[in-house]
Amino acid sequence: MTDEENKPKRFSGIQASPGASRRGSYHWWGDEPINIDEALFDFEELRRELSRATRQSSRPNSRRTSRILTASRRASRQIEDLEEDVEKAEVVRAHGFDLEEYLQRSNQEAYNSGIISKKIGVSFRNLSVSGTGSGYAVVSTFLDEFLTLFGKSILEQGWGYGRKAIRKAWSRGKGGGDVKYVIQGFSGVVRPGEMLLVLGRPGSGTSTFLRALTNQKREFTRIEGDIHYSGVPFELAEGRYRGEILFNSEEDIHHPTLTVQQTLKFALSTKTPATRIPGLSRDAFVQQMLELFAKMFGMKHTLNTMVGNSFIRGVSGGERKRVSIIEALASRATVNAWDNSTRGLDSSTAVDYIHALRILSTLTHSTNIVTLYQAGEQIYREFDKVCLIDNGRQIYYGPGSAAAPYFESIGFYRNPRSTTADFLTSVTDPNKRRIKQGWEGKTPLTPEELETAFRNSNHWRALQEELAAYDEELRSGRDARDFRDAVKQDKSRRSGKGSPYVVSLPRQIWYLTKRDFQLRLQDKIAMSSRFFNTLVLALIIGSLFLGTNRTSRGTFTIGGTLFFNIVVIGWMQMYEAIDMTVGRSITSKHTTFAFYRPSALVLAKTLVDLPILMVQCSLYTIVLYFMASLEANAGKFFLNLLFVFTCTVCLTAFNRAVGAFSKDLNVAIRTAFFGLHVMIFFTGYLQPESNMKSWVFRWIYWAQPLTYCLEALMINQLEGVFIRCSEDHLIPGIPSASVANKVCYLAGAQQGTEFVSGTDFLQATWGYRRANVWRNFGISNTSNTESPAPPQGNTQNGNRRTKRERHPHRPSSQQPTRKLRWKVNSPKPPTEKTRQRTPSLRTRPKCKEVAPTTHGETSHTPLTNDSS
Repeated sequence: MTDEENKPKRFSGIQASPGASRRGSYHWWGDEPINIDEALFDFEELRRELSRATRQSSRPNSRRTSRILTASRRASRQIEDLEEDVEKAEVVRAHGFDLEEYLQRSNQEAYNSGIISKKIGVSFRNLSVSGTGSGYAVVSTFLDEFLTLFGKSILEQGWGYGRKAIRKAWSRGKGGGDVKYVIQGFSGVVRPGEMLLVLGRPGSGTSTFLRALTNQKREFTRIEGDIHYSGVPFELAEGRYRGEILFNSEEDIHHPTLTVQQTLKFALSTKTPATRIPGLSRDAFVQQMLELFAKMFGMKHTLNTMVGNSFIRGVSGGERKRVSIIEALASRATVNAWDNSTRGLDSSTAVDYIHALRILSTLTHSTNIVTLYQAGEQIYREFDKVCLIDNGRQIYYGPGSAAAPYFESIGFYRNPRSTTADFLTSVTDPNKRRIKQGWEGKTPLTPEELETAFRNSNHWRALQEELAAYDEELRSGRDARDFRDAVKQDKSRRSGKGSPYVVSLPRQIWYLTKRDFQLRLQDKIAMSSRFFNTLVLALIIGSLFLGTNRTSRGTFTIGGTLFFNIVVIGWMQMYEAIDMTVGRSITSKHTTFAFYRPSALVLAKTLVDLPILMVQCSLYTIVLYFMASLEANAGKFFLNLLFVFTCTVCLTAFNRAVGAFSKDLNVAIRTAFFGLHVMIFFTGYLQPESNMKSWVFRWIYWAQPLTYCLEALMINQLEGVFIRCSEDHLIPGIPSASVANKVCYLAGAQQGTEFVSGTDFLQATWGYRRANVWRNFGISNTSNTESPAPPQGNTQNGNRRTKRERHPHRPSSQQPTRKLRWKVNSPKPPTEKTRQRTPSLRTRPKCKEVAPTTHGETSHTPLTNDSS
């Protein structure tokens, strides 16, 4: 080996192996090589020696202790100077891989495969964000809370939507109301591969600045100024390129019952590019990236642990923050705005995270803008530029190394023990900043004065020159073209030309369906309680209708059985409104990251609901159906189950719609309860459609799925069945009178017989027909998107049948030539002339005695009967 090979090589970065010897790992301090491992070994030796000396000696001024302390201080200074490199080396040893080397190799493979890299910067001039919101908040009183019990919150929400629309229209015509600027007059540029640190006190406008750069508009907020992304228009940041320009909130919002691995795999799957390195499948890409991020952030031991939240036990707060960071990095965005992303992380993990961002920015040419409230010196040195904000004013923008000298030059005193970030933040705090002696009255103190001082400085002039130079570089438009081509290369061909989503809609539905199944199955308490409650309610309600009377006495009872059959399961689905409201923040975050369309989420939830609701409806219907002694016929049972299932799916969709449009949980619960009770009242069971006085009530009757499902169930039980009329229901109630001179009180009954046709009863009371069953099935399936029109025809005059409508279960010799029916509540009974027209039926078929429906019930579906 030559002398040149034996000489330690000068390098930047880390070159330490896990098995390095005491003289194996070198770094440079000026022109002098320093062995990290040897320094660590010496420091450990001194630490042990100092500990022994402290235990053995009670004389603090001994010479031995003084020598040890002197050597210790000298070694400590040496170790302190190398602290950053030591920590980096330890990361490499612990994680077993070098991120920089890995990314260099991956970039080379992608380049050889013809994959275009995405790189865009951000430049902005005179950026201002203003709002017209009120400066006060209304505190609720006891009266407000009391009125909320009676729907006050629902009315307030409706009034809020209307007032917002009026205010928006008024502001357009009048130029807005009282405008307050949150930030104003910002200018700067962040080139591809650079990192910008945004500093300021809480409430100074740091988060608003990041939202403005990523076009994340909040309520009553207007963004002014000139912003563009290397020639890409600003408006496309929330449109076609929404997934490439991200704002990452400081809140950790995740599904608590998913494991870390499931959460990250879902994010990676929805962002898997269509063009990959040859031979790398989608699953292999997802697995490779998952292992990379797990090693980067030390999360391999938590992959199979639930994420958890405040109520569900899972990973720790710091680990949950790392999951949020990895999820954002999985989006593979080009411009990232990180809002206080180190909150909850320990100091060493925060350094590792910022160092990883530094490597990603350098090697992938991504642009990262970060706000931090506490940044150590190691973190601060990783950033290229710093922006300091004081009460919405930009008081510095430029290189990080020049920030502290600039503020010292205008009169601020820096404590030697404070970090650069703390010193810069203290400049904006009147209680913490200190002025140099002799600079009193000369140093700018207010935000306006600090802004003016910055604009008169050389840093402002350098910034304007940099903006002009950057604009000149972009004149060719090459960066914008490369960025568009790279995004197009990433996207699936079926995702749409202007779509911000990487994968197609069918794949989004598939990934969401798998995730929703995981959510349901892993939340075992919720799943088991759902089926347990279903069984208990079925037994309770079945006991109320146990052994339904099959004569005219059971008419009301059988209608009640069918009514509760479709209402109870739908009522249990009311928790979907709560789930939709609570999960809206997660959905908003994922759609902002361009993981999936909201429509794909709705379709996936519906697909997952189908098997679960089928089991739930089957369990409930089997118990209730046979406890109530309904028709023991396979066809009737399964048709009954079909409509119960269809109605439950419709009510589930209704509850989800309520949750999606409700502003908070309180409004969602009250609106769902109110809407369900309105549908129940106007179903036709409690009040028939013919008795509804207002056209509004009739439209509610026809525009809801319960009406059609209950009608189908009633036809299913009573069509084609003959109901025996009880003795006390025959008119007149004279025991000695002949049956030929009596008539049953049920609508559709005929004189001279104690049997009432279920078909005639349904037709005479509500105008129900067998032909409406499958029409109702179609309407029920589309009731969430359409308002079905009322069926044509008059229920009062629709009781006459033609010769072709003869009852199929009666012999042809017994078919009456004409039938005259009347309503139950008709004030005029049949006349003697009418009785003479009706032939006497001396022979009666042997029929099943079935309880007909009651006043106000709706029903459908044919039933069988035994005729002689």
